[in-house]
Amino acid sequence: MSNINGSIQTLGSANLFLINPNGIVFGPNASLNVGGSFVASSANAIQFGNQGFFSATNPDASAPLLTINPSALFFNQSTIAAISNSSVAPAGLAPAGTEVTGLKVPDGQSLLLVGGDVNINGGSLRAYGGRVFLAGLAAPGTVGLNVGQNILTLSMTEDVQRANVSLSNGASVNVRALDGGSIAINAQNVSLTGGSILRAGIQSGLGTPKACINSRMDILF
Repeated sequence: MSNINGSIQTLGSANLFLINPNGIVFGPNASLNVGGSFVASSANAIQFGNQGFFSATNPDASAPLLTINPSALFFNQSTIAAISNSSVAPAGLAPAGTEVTGLKVPDGQSLLLVGGDVNINGGSLRAYGGRVFLAGLAAPGTVGLNVGQNILTLSMTEDVQRANVSLSNGASVNVRALDGGSIAINAQNVSLTGGSILRAGIQSGLGTPKACINSRMDILF
């Protein structure tokens, strides 16, 4: 299991994938300092189109695929490990200029958590004007990855057996900005307790009468 309780940093604007089939835990002090989108998953492997894959369970058999966009996450373990987040670490400023906490990607980018059960316990996820995807799998399956204009999105077919997604103890997911932003949850059961909240739409103080609302919130069972 990966226990993250400090800063994950990258150089440049590349997207970052963190893969551990044994599960991932973001502790209270976990933070992101990345230039692109961020994916955390308990998948076994990442597919790169018809060019091969990178395996987290057998990396020696992986092909050299660093210049090819990923196309899918593979889960083949019988019990899929969970992903949890309780980060309340300082995360810089929201578009309105207020200081915020939690796991945050640059404005307009994507933040994806894909595993077994996905639990946000008192922590926050922030992708202002971008996209947050939370997806839980309860059995082996494949989750499609789509890369368009360097923005990541997920696709799950109906035959993929879903696990649960929960937000508790004041957890939040926030994509509010001047325009745009979306939250998508793929799960068998979704629970929000203890004042937890999903926030999408135009951030207070930033909208104008001509602002185009492209925000979406999709919860798929």
